[in-house]
Amino acid sequence: MTTTKHTPGPWRYDGERLRLDSRAVIRAPDGIAVAAAEDFNRYDRDDEVEANARLIAAAPELLEALESTHALLIEMTGGGWPLALRAIAKARGEEDAS
Repeated sequence: MTTTKHTPGPWRYDGERLRLDSRAVIRAPDGIAVAAAEDFNRYDRDDEVEANARLIAAAPELLEALESTHALLIEMTGGGWPLALRAIAKARGEEDAS
């Protein structure tokens, strides 16, 4: 597997919300904030903000699982999975995110 450039995981979302707005904070193992999920339009969508925060927090593990699964698929079948390759490249910043 390739060395990643992102902040090492596991990241966590522990329900912490910033006081003045609706941001949900995602933190690295050392406690440093690596991301925030928020409702930019100031609508009352706390459930959506928290679901986004949980998804962001899972990103390092999801990438690792996808890379491992893809490597196993290649080993077992000799072929790759284009959708997985695109997602991995996007996460690594190796492909246009569009």
